Amino acid sequence: YHAPGVFKQLAAAASGATTTKTTTTPCAHVNVTHVEQLSATSARVHVSTDRTALFVAIDSAVVAGHFSYNYATLYPGEQYVLTFTARRTFDALLELAPSLTAVSLCDTFGVV
Repeated sequence: YHAPGVFKQLAAAASGATTTKTTTTPCAHVNVTHVEQLSATSARVHVSTDRTALFVAIDSAVVAGHFSYNYATLYPGEQYVLTFTARRTFDALLELAPSLTAVSLCDTFGVV
């Protein structure tokens, strides 16, 4: 069982143990692996990660809209599929795919 350092500390605290060490793990690499157009205003986005990634948010700096869910915990070896719905028509491959970014808790604070 591998968990980021924070969860190891929480598990130890919950079990009554005390810990004075802080452990860290490297940030995950979250990748958008595939984008497919569903309609003129929606697309399916496939995301994966190499490590557990907490509070992952996918965003587009070019196409305004929203994802079916965001701020999710992603686990390695699993494929996550989100639906993106835009406020206007767009081209998934030319506009959306190149503009997608993924940010996790680790990216925000440096370590987990």
